[in-house]
Order: sequence, then structure tokens, then C-alpha cells
Amino acid sequence: MSWTLRLLGIPAFIQAGKTDDIAPSLALLLMAYLAYDERWLSREAVAGLFWPDKPESRARQNLSQLLYTCKEQSWAEALEIERHRIRYRAETDLTVFRANVAQGNWSEALSHYRGEFLSSISLKV
Repeated sequence: MSWTLRLLGIPAFIQAGKTDDIAPSLALLLMAYLAYDERWLSREAVAGLFWPDKPESRARQNLSQLLYTCKEQSWAEALEIERHRIRYRAETDLTVFRANVAQGNWSEALSHYRGEFLSSISLKV
């Protein structure tokens, strides 16, 4: 993979030394959630998380539409979609940060820390 997704601080897509900020969107939130978790997640669980007040069939339909929107993003190349589960295996600054923390490489971990996870995103409840 020749690009990185920045999730710590202001979300951005970094490729060939060029950084493009990613505007807040539901697609970004979904991809960030999948990148944060790093595992296969059931479509049912993700749909329930994003649309808890909707009937299951509507939530799953919303998720399908959102996944279609996500696939159109240049930074969604690592999105893997199966009939019952999804995951996003992108290289992110969060992944690198976590790996360095786990290995005790504190200075290297700090060099990747640009702020809190999705710090520029505000959610209105």
C-alpha cells in the first residue's frame, strides 16, 4: 500500500508526500471505526451501531448504501466487503502508533501522534 490514512488529529489521506484532509462524513466515521477495530465485523453489528433506532432491514440497507459511498473514496481501497461481514485493513497512523506503543518505542509512537482520534470531528447527538 503506497498511502496512509491519518486518523489521529485531523483526518487525512497521505500519498506520495501529499496530504489531503478528509471532510467529516458518515463514510469517514464508518471507515475510521473499522480501521480502529481492525477485525472482521458483522454487517448486522455495524448497522446496529450506526442506526440503532431503525428496524434491522432498514439499518442493513443504510449500511449497504454507505458501503457503496465508501468504495468511491480514494482512501477506501483497503475496504473488504463480504456478504455478512466487513473490515478495513488500511495503513493508518493509529496502527503505527499502537504497534510502537506495544513495543515500547515511545519516541517513535509520539512522532505519529498528532492529536486525539478524529479530533476535528464533532458529533451532534
